[in-house]
Parts: sequence; C-alpha cells; structure tokens
Amino acid sequence: MKSPRRSPAFQLLGMAAALGLAMTGCEEQPPMGDVDQHLEDRPYTSEPRDDYQVRDLAISPADGDVTQPGQKIVFTVTGGQEPFSWSVATASGWIYEDGNERQAVYTSRDTGWNQVIARDRAGRVIKVDINL
Repeated sequence: MKSPRRSPAFQLLGMAAALGLAMTGCEEQPPMGDVDQHLEDRPYTSEPRDDYQVRDLAISPADGDVTQPGQKIVFTVTGGQEPFSWSVATASGWIYEDGNERQAVYTSRDTGWNQVIARDRAGRVIKVDINL
C-alpha cells in the first residue's frame, strides 16, 4: 500500500509548526537592551558539593616508612561514613582489613613508594604515602 502524498502547502505548514515549537523557550526572555539587568536580578548560585578529600576524614599514622620487606603498618581512619574500602596504589605492598572497617594492615612486599587509600561509603578518600 502506498503512503498518501501530502501537498506542498501541507508540508510547509508542518515545517512552520515544527519551527515555531523549536523557537519557543521555557524561560522568560529579557528585552535585548536589559541583559545585564536580567542577570543582576537573577544571580546564579550552585549547590554546595562535598570535597573529594574530606576535612573530617583523617588517617593515622599520617605517613608510613618502610625499611624492609614484610614490614607491617596498621592504619586507622576516623570520620567519614562506614563502610570503608582499602586499597594500595602499587604492587610493592598489600592491605587488608583487620576485622574493623576503620582499621587495616599494610604489608610491604618490597621497599619502594606506595600509597594506602581509604574510601568511605560516600566515595570520599584519604591517602597516605608509604616511603622507603
């Protein structure tokens, strides 16, 4: 079955209606000369955001020094929201929870730089550098 052919006038009317809908905005349009006043009357404010690294999130000890392979350092986090996940930045050591979500044990595999990372439920992190 063939589709019905529309007259050019009907097609033009459809395009005009579509263009009219596309050009109408939802916001109040200021007169061209009053743009500065319009912006001054409606100042932009954004919602506050959580910091990626949070001030109320702390970790102890604040740094770690490794002198030999197999050395262990116990880290404890305060603040933030449980549960926490723990990770390390490189393969020069590993970390595991010590039965308490706020505490984890880092074990060095070899001497070298690493970083212990604690992340809370909200996705906020705190990091500690491990130095040789």
